[in-house]
Amino acid sequence: MSNYKLEITHRRTRKKRVLTLEEFKKEFNLQLIQGINTYTEHKKSKCFLPPFMDNRDYKSDFYFSLQFNFNNYCMCEWYIERIL
Repeated sequence: MSNYKLEITHRRTRKKRVLTLEEFKKEFNLQLIQGINTYTEHKKSKCFLPPFMDNRDYKSDFYFSLQFNFNNYCMCEWYIERIL
């Protein structure tokens, strides 16, 4: 997945940028951590199992649908328009 490129757009200015996945992870590290934490809490709140039974890896689930999850769970001025 390292050769994928992400086209990101600024919400207000509509400025577009193209970044590789590694560049994206470096530049938006704090937003990704916040988004993964928000995603994890959202998924755990829907789970009816006791906490000791919950051993899911929510980080990999977050990256599986990176475009949707980043755009909806990360409070960021940029959004992923498409994955190239």
